[in-house]
Amino acid sequence: MQIPSWVEYEIQNWARMHWVGSMPGPRRIGQEARQCMYPFQDVEEDEPGYETVNYERAQQVEGIYQKLPHEDRRVLHAEYTRVKEYGNMPDHIRAAVASKKIGITVSYYKLALLSFRKKVWGAFK
Repeated sequence: MQIPSWVEYEIQNWARMHWVGSMPGPRRIGQEARQCMYPFQDVEEDEPGYETVNYERAQQVEGIYQKLPHEDRRVLHAEYTRVKEYGNMPDHIRAAVASKKIGITVSYYKLALLSFRKKVWGAFK
């Protein structure tokens, strides 16, 4: 079963929501509240490449995220909202490093990521 590419777009929309407006998104203790870790933080609204956030759809994904166990949320941080903490590593290396940091196996990491994508897909079918 192949997950459609638009599912990734919905998840990226959700991740962008965490870095704009009054919701600065997850951060580490000790970081300033306004410090942004999202890869596209320097793009202004009027610049090419800027994508507005569809808040209604992002909130649907947020609802799915809020129901996840803590470890699964941390997987999503590594993949989407805290990408720069992992130096924009290739997927397989980020999975190995993040899973070790989270305290889970790489298999669980991949399963949690796939499960989230399937839940998002199901929510928008």
